Amino acid sequence: MSLNVFKLDWLQIDAVIIILLLLLLFSVKAYKQISRWRFSLSNESLKRIPLKNLKIDTNISGMVLRKCSVVKNNIANDKDSSRFVVFLVMRNFKRRLFRILTEGLGSYGIDIVNINLKFKFGINKELLEQNKEETVKKVISKILNPSEQENLRSSSKYIVMHYSDSPMLYKSLLFDELNGRIISINPKINKVNLNKVSSLVDHEVKLHLIFSRKSYLILNNNNLKKFLKQFPHYNKLGIELTMIEKSGKSYKYYETILLGIILNIIEIKSKK
Repeated sequence: MSLNVFKLDWLQIDAVIIILLLLLLFSVKAYKQISRWRFSLSNESLKRIPLKNLKIDTNISGMVLRKCSVVKNNIANDKDSSRFVVFLVMRNFKRRLFRILTEGLGSYGIDIVNINLKFKFGINKELLEQNKEETVKKVISKILNPSEQENLRSSSKYIVMHYSDSPMLYKSLLFDELNGRIISINPKINKVNLNKVSSLVDHEVKLHLIFSRKSYLILNNNNLKKFLKQFPHYNKLGIELTMIEKSGKSYKYYETILLGIILNIIEIKSKK
């Protein structure tokens, strides 16, 4: 029995081929996206020290401290009182970006403390923010305690860095004398935290916001737009702002620029 090619449904066959090609294209893009990130520290001079025995009361509603570790450079100089300890507050979201920042900062001899938090579902948003601030404060206080500083080369001065949180989530830390700066990467902007920023007009705010110009593809960053609309003269509040022009929210291909900006912030604060 011979096959009559003229009776085949070529439209259906073409549709199947197109779908398979699209799946292949997306698979290649996904593989390239995943494989471009390293899942471990490649700098052999860096050492990660898990703080498994860190005794902190984490029985806070809606909040769990999943992991906490110190990353330091074994060949860096001994304890330096001018250096800051950098606390990276992260979730699973964007953890790969923070791995790059951790390795980059550590390679420059900066001590980094990774704080990985897990949220429980169904918790009130306002309560969640309060609990997160309380958890981070407890971790910082415990690690900077003189009896716990054997893993650190730096002084008790610190910088907090986070991604996509409210810039006012760590409001109480802004007035801590030991806090050099809070670096907010692509922070969320809404009416609630804008009002909180407005309440700080008469205070010196140690806050540095880093925004990407773009959000996704050609879309502009709406959080940046909201902030600039509300605070066109933000520098009068003591707030510093850096914008990466061509970057999207993922900072894909702009990680080195982001790292350079953060290093510059830390360097300036270390000289003061």
